[in-house]
Amino acid sequence: MKLGIDNLTQLPWDVRNAIENLEVAIQSGWGIQHKGDGSHNAITGTSTTMSGDVTVGGLFRWGTTLWGDRGGVVVPDQLTASVNDYAPRGIDAAWELRLSSDASRTITGMAAPTSNAVGHYKFLYLRNGGSNDIVLSHNDSSSASANRFSCPGGTNFTLNTADSVWVHYDTRLANWIVEGA
Repeated sequence: MKLGIDNLTQLPWDVRNAIENLEVAIQSGWGIQHKGDGSHNAITGTSTTMSGDVTVGGLFRWGTTLWGDRGGVVVPDQLTASVNDYAPRGIDAAWELRLSSDASRTITGMAAPTSNAVGHYKFLYLRNGGSNDIVLSHNDSSSASANRFSCPGGTNFTLNTADSVWVHYDTRLANWIVEGA
C-alpha cells in the first residue's frame, strides 16, 4: 500500500500535522534515512512510500479507506432491552461505538458491514460508557448467522462499566471476532 498523497494541504490540519511529525520522527528518531531504492537520503512527505497498515494520528488506513476520520465515533441510543442483530445508525462509517444501557443487557449479534471497503475486515472499538454491564453473546442463534459474535474461549464477553474491546468483522468467517483479553 502506498500512502500517496499529492497535496497535503487537502487533508485536515491534524492529519497533515501528524504526517509531518511522522516524517520528523523518522528522520531524527531513527537516525537512518532511506529512499525507496535502498540508498540513503532525506525522507520527505513526497519521497516516502509506506507498505502495510499505517496509523497516523489515530487514523487507520487499510486499502483505500481511512477509518477514524471525523464522525467515526457513534453514540447510539441507550440500550433499554437486550437486542438481536444490533444495527445502530452510522455503524458502517464508525470506528467506535460508545454504548450504554439502563440495566445489564445482552447483544446477541451486530449487523454485518454493508460495505467492504477495507477488504476482508472492518474494525470497530466498542466502549461501555454507561454504568451497567453489556454482554456480547457468543455465537447466539437469536441473531442471523452473519451477525454473530465469536468471543474468546467460546464464552460470552462482558463489557463492564468503562470497559472497551476491539472487534473486527471477518468476511471470510462471516462473524464479528471479539479481540478481548
